[in-house]
Amino acid sequence: MAIKKAVKKAVAKVKSASPKKKTASVAGKKVATKKAVAKKPAKKAAAKTPEAAGFTVEAGSPRWIHDWSPAAANAPVRFVSVVKDAADLKNFRLEFTGKIQNQAMAWVFRAKDPKNYYVEKLEILKGSGQPSASLTYYAVVDGAEQRPAQLALLHDLPEDGVYKIRFEANGNKFSTWINGQEAGDFTDEKFDRGSIGQFSTGDEAAELQDGFHITLLDAKKGN
Repeated sequence: MAIKKAVKKAVAKVKSASPKKKTASVAGKKVATKKAVAKKPAKKAAAKTPEAAGFTVEAGSPRWIHDWSPAAANAPVRFVSVVKDAADLKNFRLEFTGKIQNQAMAWVFRAKDPKNYYVEKLEILKGSGQPSASLTYYAVVDGAEQRPAQLALLHDLPEDGVYKIRFEANGNKFSTWINGQEAGDFTDEKFDRGSIGQFSTGDEAAELQDGFHITLLDAKKGN
């Protein structure tokens, strides 16, 4: 009997120690209510940094690496300046404004190293008639210029020699717009990523007026 009484007392203590459910009165009756659970705030998506979406490199910025790809012996002099810390550029839109001072204005892209990169240039062709222009594209592989491809441009040339360039590298397709008009496309699969920069050879000379504006693109979507 003493053991049974001791067991009953222990059970009673356990019941009394257990937390009581809160009740609320609904239509005169007491009903149990659930304990409110604080919801964790939803995680905010990480904001893209300006560099993640794109960036601008002004003409006089210290981000330019000059004399990046000197010409080989007995080869025409060439000048290449590339953007520092941009070697992983793959799919992007490049926009800039430049003035042709003599013969051509050119840029490099997918510059893997000083001996491997693409060149595209806007050339002014002077013959017996009115000056015309062409868009020339070629690759430099192991320091040697490959056979160029050339497109004749039918646009009227601005008298002041100032051109607004929009260039896109998306996958293996390279597209160019000049002063808002589509100029043409090239395709190539030699290099899939690399830096961008300015290029000239021989007597070519051009002035970069506002810097390079780069927007990163989703592959194949173009935006």
